[in-house]
Amino acid sequence: MQDKLKYIPFSLTILLTAVSLYLTLSFKVGRLHTYKSTFLEFIERSNNSMNDSEIITLFMLVVVIILLAIKNTYWAHAFALLALLSTFRIFQLFLYTYSFKFFFLRIEIISFFILVFHLILNPSILEHLTRKSTSHQQVNPALIDGFTDRFKSKTNEELEEILQSKQHTSNAKTAARFLLEKRQESK
Repeated sequence: MQDKLKYIPFSLTILLTAVSLYLTLSFKVGRLHTYKSTFLEFIERSNNSMNDSEIITLFMLVVVIILLAIKNTYWAHAFALLALLSTFRIFQLFLYTYSFKFFFLRIEIISFFILVFHLILNPSILEHLTRKSTSHQQVNPALIDGFTDRFKSKTNEELEEILQSKQHTSNAKTAARFLLEKRQESK
């Protein structure tokens, strides 16, 4: 059941976007003339094609659907990006939106809550963003050998401090751990 809950924000977005696009295209083509408002009159006066924002939104939704269909775990990241861009009104997911102004930003409320709901149900997205990048601290045997030579004269307490330190690299910590293990084996 928990696995299916993570799809709720995406499903809700697909439904609301489909309704929005149907209404937008229906009004642009002139099929629905039941009531008039300034917004509807604006849509009726516009051309009969979709605008760039709607095309990009559809493209991004199709990308998310494809990622979801091939069971790629990054569908959640792509959807979070789409919801974030919609929250700040870069893309328009929905026809009827409610927004408020926060300093110089206009924030769409529906997209914001869908984004928050999505992030709550898919915590792995935030874990990927907050995880510390270790690509710049790859294991380098030459560096470990250099640290081992430098640390030979240090006491066990100093080596323990290196292991606990946040200032030393993983290569330095590996060398300190190696020296401590070597000293314990020789006892």
